[in-house]
Amino acid sequence: MKRSLILALTCAALACAGGGGSYVSNSIARGPYIDSTLSLDGQEWRFLFPQTPECAAVLRPETPVSYSSGGSFGRVKSADGTQCNPVGIGTLRRWRRARVEGEMAPSSPARWSIIHKDAQVYLLRGRFPVASRLGLANTFDVVAMVANDDVCRPIAEIGEGTLVFRQSGSRVLDLGRCPVIAVATPL
Repeated sequence: MKRSLILALTCAALACAGGGGSYVSNSIARGPYIDSTLSLDGQEWRFLFPQTPECAAVLRPETPVSYSSGGSFGRVKSADGTQCNPVGIGTLRRWRRARVEGEMAPSSPARWSIIHKDAQVYLLRGRFPVASRLGLANTFDVVAMVANDDVCRPIAEIGEGTLVFRQSGSRVLDLGRCPVIAVATPL
């Protein structure tokens, strides 16, 4: 299936799901991004947004929002019409492209530098070619988010490794043994 068809079907499912409404569940500043989880009619979606005054206003916890297709990762609006567009995604399994028949798990060398580190995560900016499987156009300049834990910390600090794309399962992108949490376009 093409990414645009998947996005259209996802948006239709969110619009038709009914139920709990759509709102911001959680938001935290991470480097130049706002890492936000949105509850879109009962489904949790994690996105990365630019840190702007408009996005900070839209992404306050418990703020009602609406989501629609368009752009790279959709569009988010508050009830007053203020718009904030995501520049990255964290619910990677939902953005994974369909598997090519007979294909092995693709991998590629990755190189990065650390642009942000906090108690929970690292933000790594660099070349992550296999991230193209998630619909990113320029994978030679991407930001990847990984956990700041005993598994990922040594890998993040090295600055290079192998990025593997998994066609199925809960883990989508791995840097060695370290799962990638989210990917975004640089700001």
